Amino acid sequence: MTALLDHFHEAVNTPDDVDKLKKLILQLAMQGKLVEQDPNDEPASELLKWIEEEVQVKQTKNTKKLTAVSEESAPYSIPKEWKWVRFGEVCQVVGGSQPPKSKFVEDPLEGYIRLLQIRDFSSDNYKVYVPLSKKTNLCNQDDILIGRYGASVGKICSGKSGTFNVALMKCELPKLIDKQWFKFLLESPYMQLFFGGQTRSAQAGFNQGELYPYPIPLPPLKEQRRIVEKISILFSQCEELINNMRNEKSHNHMLNKSVFTRLQHHANVEQMKDLRFVIEHIEHLCNDKESIAQLRNSILSLAIQGKLVEQDANEEPASALVAKIKEEKERLLAEKKIKNEKPLPLITQEEIPFVLPEGWLWVRLGSLSKVIEYGTSQKASEVNIGVPVLRMNNIKEGQIIFQNLKYIELSNKDLPRLFLKHGNILFNRTNSYELVGKSGCFLGEDDSYSFASYLIRIGLFTDSLSPEYINYYLNSPTCRNTQIEPFITQQNGQANYNGTKLKNILIPLPPYEEQIRIIRLLNRLYGVCDNLDRKLVIQTMKNDSLMDSITFYNT
Repeated sequence: MTALLDHFHEAVNTPDDVDKLKKLILQLAMQGKLVEQDPNDEPASELLKWIEEEVQVKQTKNTKKLTAVSEESAPYSIPKEWKWVRFGEVCQVVGGSQPPKSKFVEDPLEGYIRLLQIRDFSSDNYKVYVPLSKKTNLCNQDDILIGRYGASVGKICSGKSGTFNVALMKCELPKLIDKQWFKFLLESPYMQLFFGGQTRSAQAGFNQGELYPYPIPLPPLKEQRRIVEKISILFSQCEELINNMRNEKSHNHMLNKSVFTRLQHHANVEQMKDLRFVIEHIEHLCNDKESIAQLRNSILSLAIQGKLVEQDANEEPASALVAKIKEEKERLLAEKKIKNEKPLPLITQEEIPFVLPEGWLWVRLGSLSKVIEYGTSQKASEVNIGVPVLRMNNIKEGQIIFQNLKYIELSNKDLPRLFLKHGNILFNRTNSYELVGKSGCFLGEDDSYSFASYLIRIGLFTDSLSPEYINYYLNSPTCRNTQIEPFITQQNGQANYNGTKLKNILIPLPPYEEQIRIIRLLNRLYGVCDNLDRKLVIQTMKNDSLMDSITFYNT
């Protein structure tokens, strides 16, 4: 154990690890395993005799006689110089009071005293003062208070003076108990198990009758002080470790932000060189979820600007694709297979987010689509009664997830019209602000799924377009920042984006062959990001497992 404590900075990697380590330190301290015992120390049995003389004076007639802790009932083994005692043998608790709110004042007045509540130990923004009387229970800065109700049950507080409300109990300790050691005891996993394991509801809290019989380990007084000194040193190192983690994270964040901002900037003429630099140093630059997400965005930014793959002057330009689509649209209109719609507005220079390479073209999404329509509003069942219906929750991170499905009958009046086709894009039109506008590309079989009314289906002319490319673009930060977020409306706590706005979204359209090359490279690079994500998850699990194993082994 000594080796671990001497080198614990090598075993922890996250603030959560540090929290676990601090709990382990407290638990070891309360087991007599943190500092060495000194045979010259007066044993706890003698200490208890002195304490009993002092506490006896303060006990009331109503205090029940507490029975000794037998060897058989001891919760765990402790050093021979220690002794198991009842909580009430070494500590009396005093409850607070709850003056009526009508007597609260916000400013200190003569004859008034500050009323301490749980929230006051994390913030001084809510100070209140109440009249001081002879019956008022007081506390000093070095007194220990215990939260006894609600979510704060077992919270250990100190450092403020005044009076205290009914949600707090004050610990009154004999002079021969080190206050800081007792505070560490209360914060230890062993005591927190008591506070968190009461059979009564958290709102009901706990009382003296439940607390006083609880067995606690008592070390010799000199060892209490050695324990306090050791814990203070180790906790100081823990805080230093957390500060180092924060500084390192801040440094990495600034470095990554600088690299990824440069990489995504449309005026950067050396983007491909910068991307190669990122890929070569990916393990160092992408060491958390945020930096991996930045890498994805940077790669996508290059792709939609025409800077991820090289252009080929021999390929049919995007303008020719648009002409073919227009021709096909006119044929379908003549055959009454699609509806005639209002002409889309011309694209102005002010709308264009960035300059495109030769052969690319800015077009509106509506001009590339056979259909843009809402899904079925028919109530779906959790029972498999026929056709699965994709909903808002099935769109995650640019993909369609086939989980938690609901179903409609095959005889539903919206079918077969609202059957999905391979290559259809589903767009989330109503959701929270963060999720509205997210889309996924359906790559399943034709006529096997339908979709709900909060989604919009985009049916593209797939002979001339890659639906996956369009879907990647719709999920890009550029599209979200310039085409989606400025036009989101809020209604009844929900964000909304309608089909008309969707048709007007600007798309940077490359030649068809380049679309395919972009998708292939994007998929490969996103695969690298996925592997980084998996490695991060595995490493986190390993770290958690290591800390849990260390904690379990040493408790």
